[in-house]
Amino acid sequence: MKIGSTFKVLIFAPIVAGVILSFQNCSPVAFQEIGAASLGSESADPCLTQPDSEACVSIPTPQKCSFNGQSYSEGEKVIAYLASSVPAGQTCTSEERICTAGSFTGSYTYADCQVNAPAACLFNGKTIASGGSVIAYQNSSVPYGQTCVSEARSCHDGTLSGSYNFETCAPGAPASCLFNGQSIAHGGQVMAYPTSSVPFGSACAGTMRTCNNGVLSGSGSFASCSPESAASCLFNGQTIPHQGTVRAYQTSSVAFGQTCAAQDRVCNNGTLSGAYTFASCSVGTPASCLFNGQTVAHGEAVTAYQNSSVGYGQTCISQQRTCNNGNLSGTYVAPTCTVASCVANQGQACELDIRYYWESTRFDSLDACEMYKGNLGFQAPCPAASAGYEWSGKTCRSDSAPTNGKWMARLLCSESRMGVVSCNGTCH
Repeated sequence: MKIGSTFKVLIFAPIVAGVILSFQNCSPVAFQEIGAASLGSESADPCLTQPDSEACVSIPTPQKCSFNGQSYSEGEKVIAYLASSVPAGQTCTSEERICTAGSFTGSYTYADCQVNAPAACLFNGKTIASGGSVIAYQNSSVPYGQTCVSEARSCHDGTLSGSYNFETCAPGAPASCLFNGQSIAHGGQVMAYPTSSVPFGSACAGTMRTCNNGVLSGSGSFASCSPESAASCLFNGQTIPHQGTVRAYQTSSVAFGQTCAAQDRVCNNGTLSGAYTFASCSVGTPASCLFNGQTVAHGEAVTAYQNSSVGYGQTCISQQRTCNNGNLSGTYVAPTCTVASCVANQGQACELDIRYYWESTRFDSLDACEMYKGNLGFQAPCPAASAGYEWSGKTCRSDSAPTNGKWMARLLCSESRMGVVSCNGTCH
């Protein structure tokens, strides 16, 4: 409704009522008829154009209401709001206010109210529209091998859900390893040894160690390993190199005629083979011999005789006795021998020996042989004695074994002749 027409109706109603009351209580009053058309226009109301006229003086001036900079007539209504705006998601609270005697009923003061758009959120300097979301991280970085923990944070009218504060998160780089002052990159490998050296003849055993984020697998703290040099040997104050050989002897000396027992000892990394302990060996000096108070050197010979003297016409029997390391060969003991001189008319007894040997198998026993030897009823075992001689002895020799049940004996017959030797050597 337009303000002008509303105001006319409000003014006109009390005027009509006053006229009616005056008509009832007073003398008749003459009214001027006003056409209906004139009621709808301001020009038809004389009080509007001529408010000081006598007819209009008694009519009170209608009071206006003011709201939001605008004027409202009596009875007019407006919609007023408790606040000019409400947060997003809320509803504007309104009331209807009526202009009465220059004042509006109610108390709401705002002619308009709007629901605010949802507030955006701020995350790390970036604006997140309400209803939008962002991925946030618990930490800006995590150690190598760990996983970044994230959450989706949603903006709801200026409030961001969740609590994580980092826009990005990066896993840390893997750590390198340190081995003997050498840096080993993650994933790299290095050969390590438990010792820096091993005894001669042994082999270095290495282990491949792998770096995994600062931690080396396996064990072994040495970067290199080498076998030790072979040890030399010591023998009687003499240094024998590895694989060297030295001649050693069982004893330091042996008696004359014996041989020094030797062995070659080989040095093997500080250990000598064999067991002989002497560096040299000498053969003892041969002993000399003593003959009749005379020293006979080893290897030398001396003439000895069977007898120190023989009869006239006989020959001294000698032998060469040789000294061999203190032992004289032979048995003759006389250092000299002399032949007796011939004595006139007085010869030297002499004997000429002739020996015969006779073998027989006729004897059943040694006793039978002895009987045979004595010629007890048997044929003489020896041939006839030579002229001028006789048997000087008969013996059975028991050096033959029985054969075919018989005793084989050897008979020894000695034929001798006793006499004197003349100066010419003939035995008479």
